Amino acid sequence: MNMKKITNILICVLFLIAVFAVPVLFAFLPQKDFSELEKRYLAKKPEADMQSITDGSYMEELGEYIADHFPARNFFAGLNSYYDLWSGRQLTKDYITDDGRLYAKPVVADTENVSRNIKTVNRFADSLSTYGENGIPVDLMLVPSSGYVILGENHGRMHFTDGEIMDTVYAGVKTGTVDLRDAFSAYPDKGELYYRTDHHWTSRGAYLAASLMARKEGHELPPEGSYNKESIEPFFGSEYSGSGLWLTEPDTIELWHSENKINAINETGAKNDGVFYRNRLEELDKYTVFLDGNHAKVTLRNISKDPSGEGENNLLVIRDSFSNSLGCFLADAYDKVVLIDLRYYKLPLTQIIDDERISEVLIEYSCENFVSDSNISFLQADEKEPVKKNYMAPPQKLTDAFFNDAKAFYFGDSVVGPLSNYCVSHSKLKETYISSNAMYMYYTALYGGGKGQFLFKGQPADIRDVLRETGSEIFIGALGCNDLATYDVYQSEQTVTEFLNMLRGEFPDLTIFMQSVMPIKNVQADFNQAEVDEFNAWLKDHAEEFGYCYIELDKYFKGSKGTLANKYMYNETHIKNEAGYLWYDELMNMENYFNFPEKYYVEYDGETDLPVSVLEEAQLLQEAEKKRERTKLDYIYDEICSRTGISDMLEIKDMLISDYFGIEPGEYKDARFYVAGNNLKADEIWIVETANEEAAESLLGKARERIGIKAETYKVYLPEEYEIAVRGTALRNGRFVGLFISKDPQQMSDTFVSMTGSGQ
Repeated sequence: MNMKKITNILICVLFLIAVFAVPVLFAFLPQKDFSELEKRYLAKKPEADMQSITDGSYMEELGEYIADHFPARNFFAGLNSYYDLWSGRQLTKDYITDDGRLYAKPVVADTENVSRNIKTVNRFADSLSTYGENGIPVDLMLVPSSGYVILGENHGRMHFTDGEIMDTVYAGVKTGTVDLRDAFSAYPDKGELYYRTDHHWTSRGAYLAASLMARKEGHELPPEGSYNKESIEPFFGSEYSGSGLWLTEPDTIELWHSENKINAINETGAKNDGVFYRNRLEELDKYTVFLDGNHAKVTLRNISKDPSGEGENNLLVIRDSFSNSLGCFLADAYDKVVLIDLRYYKLPLTQIIDDERISEVLIEYSCENFVSDSNISFLQADEKEPVKKNYMAPPQKLTDAFFNDAKAFYFGDSVVGPLSNYCVSHSKLKETYISSNAMYMYYTALYGGGKGQFLFKGQPADIRDVLRETGSEIFIGALGCNDLATYDVYQSEQTVTEFLNMLRGEFPDLTIFMQSVMPIKNVQADFNQAEVDEFNAWLKDHAEEFGYCYIELDKYFKGSKGTLANKYMYNETHIKNEAGYLWYDELMNMENYFNFPEKYYVEYDGETDLPVSVLEEAQLLQEAEKKRERTKLDYIYDEICSRTGISDMLEIKDMLISDYFGIEPGEYKDARFYVAGNNLKADEIWIVETANEEAAESLLGKARERIGIKAETYKVYLPEEYEIAVRGTALRNGRFVGLFISKDPQQMSDTFVSMTGSGQ
């Protein structure tokens, strides 16, 4: 057998192995949901139905699924990238390489979007120019790309347009400007300002930009030498993840530790001591170590500069992800820095400006994001004095309804008896569940062993059973002195902390109140009222940090010596039954609540300082609705909300429709556009009536494109919302077009079709 024949046989054998082995590997190898290397969720296996097969979407999704889960996919993707690099084709891709660095392709400006965003920035700046007594200054900072700064405006066949973009934008805006070009170009080693594998600037680049901003407004950052610099490696950035050039050397990420004490609080209320989230260093993309990545709202308080929290030197930053590291340095120059990401926060900024006493505003975007981001259209503030007609505040007094509506679960020890008995005998808190059982059950109930000691409806149960069965939205914990005596103060603090963490993990939507331990007589040499006071002080001090509301009731039952008053004493450790009325009255007294949850704030009228009643609020809404004639589209939207239970949607009206969606008034006859409000949700609804089917078909294309754009914005940062977005539906029924992004898009689509009939 000659060599040529052997070669042909070998090629055939290898081909057959590939043909049969790949499907077997595809079927049996475990498939991942998320590619950490590429920082994105992989396509899920599509489900076939008649509609998806006939419209071709099934085959398209199947192709994406196979491509994402092909055996050794990363190897072949890398092989293809290196082939493109070595063959000179890399310049046609999203990334180019030079001296071991990865760069994004030059920015291509959408001139229409740039013009819209300039107009939006100017409207915002105009509204703040007359805000308050002297107005609020607004600055704009555009961040150039690493390619523009390091390689120059022209590099081979690449032309970086950042300079042209900044010239256009800075010439068109009415704000102050923080132009980084001179400082960055003059820096001795420009490569130190940006990562080699990521599009973001390094800590050094962020420090230089923050210094320029601070000095422009009369502030100073600490000198560079005062920072303690910590190097972390390896770091693989966003350019690395998208390039396929897996052999690229990793980066080093630096954490510059300031001498200032700074607290970071995000929109959920979660608090962090410092600006760095070290748990993020365990991930491949370590850039999220700065401020925990992207959030709708992050507040940075400089405790060292302003321990009282009453400072007036407060900066609002409207930002993209470059401010994750920039904000860490700005916090050293201000009393408070509030960072808002308009991708997730869509309400007017008036409330934040008032509540946080904002004195300056910085709008920071990379050149790439400024020319492409449509969310800038949500940059709004009311053009008025910061005195609002209505404002939100804690209620002046609580009522039974506050606890009853939330089916509050009041869990304490035997000392709770007087309150429980008073409520039963006077028909108070009838829908609130009050338990008299030892608080040390907190630990045992969550870790086992608790069911034998705690009864609910006559049966052994643990706390989780009660919360699930009752649907309680509020938990009120009242620790007893026996627990303090048994575990000592320190151990009790640890137990309560661990319990609260466990409770939040099991019931993330639960609102937690912690009540003070009631006073006792000094009955033991090693345990007395001093220990009770020490523990209560700890509870009060940690309410904000641990995210609960503290209820201070013990002071009403103390005598002149600071221990349990004789007139309220049943025995040395219990309050007598007749004192239940005082307990109940002070439970309703808002003066006893510290860190009251904002979700239960009440609306007040700013002129009369009286609460706005539910009826008055409903009347205001009805009057607002009367100003716009209700049409068929309103009834369709109402029915969709009724059937799916969706709520808290924000309607996009008037000029914002064009700014946000790129849809002009002439493209539709009547339309309703809704997006999720002040949250991190992807939900979106379009209900549009056009003049004819041709116009509807054109708008349908925009709707389908919108779903793809929406999904991309959530792809990396909010994977759960990305999954919702990619399942969004866009459809046409005659002259009507609908777009539905939600957890139940099929129900919305069915309602839309049934109510638009033939679409005529």
